[in-house]
Amino acid sequence: MHRHAWYNIAMKRIITLLIIAIAIASPLAASSQYATVSVAGGYTSTTRSAIIGAGANYGYLSDVSRFVGIGFGSHLDFAFVNSHYGGFSFGALVGADFEFRPAERATIALIVGPGFTAHADYGSYVGFGIGADISFSYYFGGDMNTGIVVGATVYPQFASWDEYGRRPFDIIASGYFGVSFRFRGYSYNQLIPDPLPFILI
Repeated sequence: MHRHAWYNIAMKRIITLLIIAIAIASPLAASSQYATVSVAGGYTSTTRSAIIGAGANYGYLSDVSRFVGIGFGSHLDFAFVNSHYGGFSFGALVGADFEFRPAERATIALIVGPGFTAHADYGSYVGFGIGADISFSYYFGGDMNTGIVVGATVYPQFASWDEYGRRPFDIIASGYFGVSFRFRGYSYNQLIPDPLPFILI
């Protein structure tokens, strides 16, 4: 199958899944939010260079149960490129957000959706494709709404261009560490029913 046709099919499926996830989450009563700020480091294949910078997440979730939230999430990255010419890299993704809560103080969040990147070094580059972010947060204190977060983000870019034309493929990947803030719309001990996997366990 032609690469362009495969990309179109993949993007249509991602958008469909995003719409379904948001539609499922919309009628649910309780809503939670979280936001993170972090420092990040990673690699860009655009110039085969290391990157270092900062990132941020935001998620708005409808609570399926005390263990699971589904909703909308976003992630942004801004980084400096460690290459001969210097430069910077920018990445953004928006999409479906799935939060799993194995314990009252801990959450695992996964954001998947369309991703966009821009890169400036000795040349300029833009890319479109998929973005994915996974993070683990642990919260402290009596209110359990401030904690630490570690995570990783990847941007596989199937449609990428520079000043010379179309590029076959680019990828930006990074890991991060930072602070997480949670605004819970649920009571951990009251939301029911528990999802099936937790019932079986």
